[in-house]
Amino acid sequence: MTETPDSLGSGVALEDRLPIRCQPLPAHSDAFARQQANEEVLRAILSLDEIHRSELHEQDPALAQELVRLESKVDLVLELVGQLLVRQLFLPEAVPLRVFAGRVEWEAAAPPATGQPVLIELFICPRIPRPLWLAATVLAAPRPGWAAARFGDLGDSVQDQLEKLIFRHHRRRVAVTRRTGAS
Repeated sequence: MTETPDSLGSGVALEDRLPIRCQPLPAHSDAFARQQANEEVLRAILSLDEIHRSELHEQDPALAQELVRLESKVDLVLELVGQLLVRQLFLPEAVPLRVFAGRVEWEAAAPPATGQPVLIELFICPRIPRPLWLAATVLAAPRPGWAAARFGDLGDSVQDQLEKLIFRHHRRRVAVTRRTGAS
């Protein structure tokens, strides 16, 4: 297979093992409702790490420490509620994947046909088990055993939030790699 600029290895990506489902795009799909739901999910995910701890620590160390303590308790509650919801939901299997600003690539035993319009259901945050609903078009497989799809118009807000989420995930992964490599 020939590598294109949109295949594996190009751009900043969120790389993880997450639940994903790909199904044919329904004929009467409500793009507006899907966009609203995606905005809610992304806003919730991004809000989980909004506090700028370094700035707060400089201004009021005691308050910063208290917020970290409270945040850890909220994180625990979110984790427990998320685990309960996951048991109630029929989540697809988590597979290795890469999410870019305009496409997703995932491990798939039976990739959908190239050119097919699909609806990608992507559970991007285990702490918030609500999916992103992404209308897409199937691309040629980036390598054997994988599938790929290019997102349709996500809307400016969803696109911006998705890019921010991908960048934050990438930045954290780089920081962890540096810390573990420097140790």
